[in-house]
Amino acid sequence: MRLCSGMFILSSARKDEKEGEAMVEKGEDFLEEYSEPIQEAATPLLSVGEFVQHPEGNTQYQIQRVVTVQGWLCPYALYEVREIPASPPKAPEPSSEEVAETEQLTPTSEEPEATEPKRDVETPTEEFTVFWLWEAGDPERVAWLRKEADIFSNLNSPLFPKVRAQFAQGERFYLVTEPLPEKSLEASLQQKELTFPDFLLILTQVAQGLVHLHQAGWVHSGLQPSCVLPGKPVKLVDLRQARRRDETELDAHGDVGVDVFSVGAILYHFIRGEPLSEAEISLTELQCRYAGVPQILSRCIGPKEDRYPNLQLLHEELKRLRRRYMPDITYDLFGATTIGLEPSRTTNEDAYGYLEGVIQTEAESLRWLIACVADGMGGMEAGEVASEAAVKTVLKEATKTIQAIRSLPSSEEQARWVKDWVHKANESVCEAMKNRRARGGTTLSCAFLLGKRLAVAHVGDSRIYLFREGNISLLTRDHSLAAVLALQEGKAGDLQYIRSHPDRNRLTRSLGERTPLPDYFVEGFSPELTQKATWELQDGDILLLCSDGVWEPVTEEDMVRVLQEHGDDLSQAAYEILDLVLQRGAHDNATVLLVRLKERQPVEVVIQAGGEKDAEFRPQTSPDAPEGSDG
Repeated sequence: MRLCSGMFILSSARKDEKEGEAMVEKGEDFLEEYSEPIQEAATPLLSVGEFVQHPEGNTQYQIQRVVTVQGWLCPYALYEVREIPASPPKAPEPSSEEVAETEQLTPTSEEPEATEPKRDVETPTEEFTVFWLWEAGDPERVAWLRKEADIFSNLNSPLFPKVRAQFAQGERFYLVTEPLPEKSLEASLQQKELTFPDFLLILTQVAQGLVHLHQAGWVHSGLQPSCVLPGKPVKLVDLRQARRRDETELDAHGDVGVDVFSVGAILYHFIRGEPLSEAEISLTELQCRYAGVPQILSRCIGPKEDRYPNLQLLHEELKRLRRRYMPDITYDLFGATTIGLEPSRTTNEDAYGYLEGVIQTEAESLRWLIACVADGMGGMEAGEVASEAAVKTVLKEATKTIQAIRSLPSSEEQARWVKDWVHKANESVCEAMKNRRARGGTTLSCAFLLGKRLAVAHVGDSRIYLFREGNISLLTRDHSLAAVLALQEGKAGDLQYIRSHPDRNRLTRSLGERTPLPDYFVEGFSPELTQKATWELQDGDILLLCSDGVWEPVTEEDMVRVLQEHGDDLSQAAYEILDLVLQRGAHDNATVLLVRLKERQPVEVVIQAGGEKDAEFRPQTSPDAPEGSDG
């Protein structure tokens, strides 16, 4: 997308009137508000492989590597560590009499001692959790780190490091936190790698973090781009200069005003491409291509009396600005099912369902969707009950989880949620079968979208495909005997082998067998495809969820042809796929559910000369058209 620019220039008379008010203040006020502390990176005192013992508790930390964060001269040594339970105390050495007694009991027969037969089960290896270890070695740095540890511990905010432990060891002080991003906003600004919407998301979260800090009675006082570690969400660090908030002063003129100024300075850095300097800069002559930015800058780094009185107001302004430039994500969706043509099938044991909505957090809003297909099994309508129970439970559990969201989940959390919903669905299926005194079960395939980010959960042989730019990929792996044999014979990617195998309908996993299920039972993406927890979709991508009644008679080539011909009309595409099923016998129930992601880029905004009004229009079609023109 190409953004058109216009200079934010007031008319001549207006400029003369306001020139004194549109200057960034300089001199002592500037140095007080935006003076970067003299920094010197700490020298690591530990080596890889060394252990640090927690003085209280049965825990030790083994150094894996020294951590360096790009763009941040951290005043502490940082290490990536494994948390390992300390070794239990050694048992006392046996006495000579005990050794002799043991030897007498040892079999001396030449016949080999009977042993348990070896099983084809790997001995589970102990997993150790990875953390960051912060180390301060001299009195000044120890005082800084103690303060940061106390603030982090007392803040219930995901925008600051989560503390695992803190302790002193001799003259040194250690802080253990979750791992953090290893690149600061300073490095990203220097490399000019952020789009404006991405930068706005970061800055909005920075303002939100400062709101949390102020509510806890602190001000940052030293916020720089190097103190911001962009991630999901961002993390604010380096609170050496933090001080207790002075409630007796007006916020805009006191401690809070310093943090407001710092947020504005970061915004200026992105717009200008260089940090804010001590020299006078006229905001009215600042070349800015983004409507709304000059107004926010004037209330952050302009005269103190004109600034935002608190961070809450600044945070709200940034949220509104971000919504203006945020791509609009929507989903098109259509599902269809058929009982098939087999005379003995009197009920449709397939089920499908979906829900969509918008998650609204303090930082942003994001569209979401959950879509499911299930294929029930069992006589006396047990399969119909099982598939319906599974789908309804997933939709119910998804609603409960999303209603409780306070901040957007990480990729790992998103993937964990949808798997948890499937585990809940299994409990419901088992309960339904118990109540009916029937034996039955169901497959279940779920797609969970947060914006463009996709997570899946899957049990059985229903499938989820991704259609992108004329190609189709199978995202899930069948849990069937045919798939196991294909894997053993080195034909895991040979879908025609599975389609034609006589054991393709013999499942190795389904819901309703037992409860609780082991974690591995519910699978995400096919391991042969990716090891990632989530998959990023693109504009125009189509997800195809279906039962085996679709993919057995309809090949992947057929699916591609239909979606290429009718991808703009999902209802037509779904009916075309079911028509192919019916033409080829339809020996089973068949269900198809199609989801298409659409991403509309924000309208572009030009600030006209004179600043009187905004002109909005679509992206230019001619790359040679001058910025600020309509091409």
